[in-house]
Amino acid sequence: MKNNKKILTDVLLNIFATLVCSIVLNFYVFPKLANIYNEVDNGNMLTIYGIISIGISALGNTLTSVRLLMNKNNDEKMLANGDFNIIILILSSIGSLFIFIITYLAFDNTPITIIFILLTSFIGIYRAYLIVSYRIELNFVKQLISNGFLAIGYILGVFFARDIKYWPVPFLMGESLSLLFSLFASKVTREPFRISKNFKKVTKVFVLLCLTNLIGASISYLDRFLINPLLGAENVSKFFVSSFWGRCLGPFIAPLSAVALSYLSKANIKINKKVFIILFVVGYIPILFMIAASLFIGPFFTKIFYGSYYESVKKYIFIASSGILLGYATDLVTPLIITSVDVKKILIVQIIYLLLYLIFAFVGAFYYHIIGFCFGLLFANICKGIIYFMIGYKVFNKSAII
Repeated sequence: MKNNKKILTDVLLNIFATLVCSIVLNFYVFPKLANIYNEVDNGNMLTIYGIISIGISALGNTLTSVRLLMNKNNDEKMLANGDFNIIILILSSIGSLFIFIITYLAFDNTPITIIFILLTSFIGIYRAYLIVSYRIELNFVKQLISNGFLAIGYILGVFFARDIKYWPVPFLMGESLSLLFSLFASKVTREPFRISKNFKKVTKVFVLLCLTNLIGASISYLDRFLINPLLGAENVSKFFVSSFWGRCLGPFIAPLSAVALSYLSKANIKINKKVFIILFVVGYIPILFMIAASLFIGPFFTKIFYGSYYESVKKYIFIASSGILLGYATDLVTPLIITSVDVKKILIVQIIYLLLYLIFAFVGAFYYHIIGFCFGLLFANICKGIIYFMIGYKVFNKSAII
C-alpha cells in the first residue's frame, strides 16, 4: 500500500513537473512569440526549435535512458565511474555543432541568433542528462524544481525576446537556469571524467537506442520538416496552431512514460497478455475522449490563444489534433515495449513507422495541401498503434517479467 502511494506521488510530481514547462511553452511562450513574429518567421522558428529539441531528446534523453536501463542489471557504483560524463560532454559538443551547421545553412538567421541557438543546444543536451540522478534516486521533487527553473527562464526570456527580437532567448534562459540548479543538485556532476572498461559497452547500447530515439524524436517534429519545404513556413505555423488542442495532452504522456521506465528499470514486474491488453485499452480511453472533445472544446481554446490564426485553421483542428493524439496513445505503452523487446527490433519498428509517415504525409500534402498532410499523419499513427499492439500481444502472450 505504501509502495503504491509512493508510485502515485511520483507520477503526480513528474506530471506536474512536465506540466509546468509545457503549460508555459504552449500557453505563453509560443502564443507570445507568434504575436511578435509574422507567419513565415514564426514557422521558421518552430522548425529550428524542433531541430534543437531533437538534439536534446536523441542525445541527452537517450543517455539518460541508457543509464536507467543499464542500472537494472548493473551495480550503480560501477556505472558511476566516469564514462557517462565523458560521453555527455562529447555528445553536447558534437550535437550543438551539428545543429549550428544545419541552422546556418538552411535558414537565414543573424549571427547573434545562431550563437544563441548553439548555446541553447549545448546546454539543453547537457542538462537533459544531469536529471538522470533524480530518476535513479526516484527523487521527482528535484525534477520538479529543475523544471520550475526552466519555466521561469522561459517566462523571463519572452520579455527580452519582445524587446531585442531574438527568439532563442527564452529557450536559452530556461535551459541555463535549469542547468545551474542541476550542476549543484545532481549527483552525477560529482562523478569523475574518465574512460573505463565499460565505455565500449555503454557506447554500443547508446548508439542503438540513439538511432531509435532519433527517429522517434524526428517523427515528433517531422510535420515541420515536411511542411516547411513543401508548403512554406507560413503553413508550419498554421499546422502548429491547428494541432494545438492535440498537443495539450503531451505534458501528461511524457511524465507517465518517464516514471514507468524509471520503475520498470528497478523492479521485476509480471506482465501477461491479459494485463497488456488492459493497459493498452486503458491508454486509449482518454485519447478517444480528447479526440471527441476536439470537435467542440478544441476550437474554443485555439481561438483564445491563437485568435489571429483561428479563421484560417479552424477546418483543420479536428483532423490535426486526432493525428497528434493517436501518436500519444502509443507512447503510453512504449516503456513496456522498450523493457521487453530487443532494441534492434524497436529500431526496425520506428523505421517502418517513419516510412509510413513519410509516404502518407508527403502524398497527402502534395495532392491535398494541409488537410492531406493531417490525414496522412492520422493514418500513420493508426498503423503505429496496430504495430505496437501486435508486438506487445506476441511478447506478452506468455507471462513475462520486465
